[in-house]
Amino acid sequence: KTYDGGLSAAGTATITSGSLFGSDSISGGTFAFTDKNVGSGNKTVTTSGVTVSDGNSGGNYNVTYANNTTSTITRLNSVTWTGGASGNWFDPANWAGGAVPDLSNVANVVVPTGVNISFNNGSVVSPAQGGTVNVDSIGGAGGMSLVGGNLNVANTLQLTNLDQSGGTLSSTGNVNVDNFNQTGGAMNNTGNFTTTNSFSQTGGTVSAGGNVDITQTSGSVTLGNISTGGTLGVVATTGSITQSAGSSIVTGGTSTLAAPNGNVVLASSGNSFNTSIVSGGNITKVQNAVANAVSTASENLITTSTNSGEDNLTSPLVSSSQGVPGVSSRMSVQSMLAGLNITVSGQGISLPPGVQVNEKTDDAN
Repeated sequence: KTYDGGLSAAGTATITSGSLFGSDSISGGTFAFTDKNVGSGNKTVTTSGVTVSDGNSGGNYNVTYANNTTSTITRLNSVTWTGGASGNWFDPANWAGGAVPDLSNVANVVVPTGVNISFNNGSVVSPAQGGTVNVDSIGGAGGMSLVGGNLNVANTLQLTNLDQSGGTLSSTGNVNVDNFNQTGGAMNNTGNFTTTNSFSQTGGTVSAGGNVDITQTSGSVTLGNISTGGTLGVVATTGSITQSAGSSIVTGGTSTLAAPNGNVVLASSGNSFNTSIVSGGNITKVQNAVANAVSTASENLITTSTNSGEDNLTSPLVSSSQGVPGVSSRMSVQSMLAGLNITVSGQGISLPPGVQVNEKTDDAN
């Protein structure tokens, strides 16, 4: 059968040994799987309650039952939440037909609008089972709260809201949510991670093998522990881009930091911006911008690093529309790394009005 969360089985009793005499016959019977979970050719079905019609209420025979041990339960393609506005993922009563998507029993999970599901495998209602949950996709206009346990999504997770206070969410596809709030736990995916409305991270980790794109449409955004093998894009439409204390941001590609109405302050010594940084707003501090980082800003720029106790933004440093394309004349570059060489061709460097290079001048040519 196809997985339905229950033990019932459809069957027909057959004689495996011995024989019936004359017109005697068997009929009926009750059949049940010994467990509810998916399996191919290795599931056991028990038999009971078969009627023997022999004119003597079955008294002419001694009947024993043999299990079928080669039965199959196939994976359910899709199940939809039916449990109301909120509730427990691991309660079968919350899912259509009682087909709780535990273990690897369901491929695709649908979360309707206005629903918030709590995922916590420490709170399991029988016959649901705890343990790692493996699905192909989770989608819908509802939301989830990941409290504890392991949830693996093979393809895409796409929801309106995703809150995480614990557990591990892993995906080999993309994670796309409107609103993301993380206070603990781990978000690990090999694809892209995208938020389109709000992002809050005061704990936990976000790791993506692809790109991380974060949009905060109202107010400031606080980043925490983020690692991306691709690009990092952060947009704070009306506020600033900041970073929680003790966290680290590690990027493998270009970082685009846009805070047109605020500041960019990413001050953790654990940061590693491995390629260029581009900003559409004020970069007031970016810690450990290394390996050929290039920053452009519309206002003031200060970059720092823990390298040798000095501040660092590896050359090429900045450019402006007045001889240094892309940065206004009010830019100030402070505490440049010792050993940073500035070389130009022609007749030297001509700084536009208001541009100043302060402090460290060692080895500057």
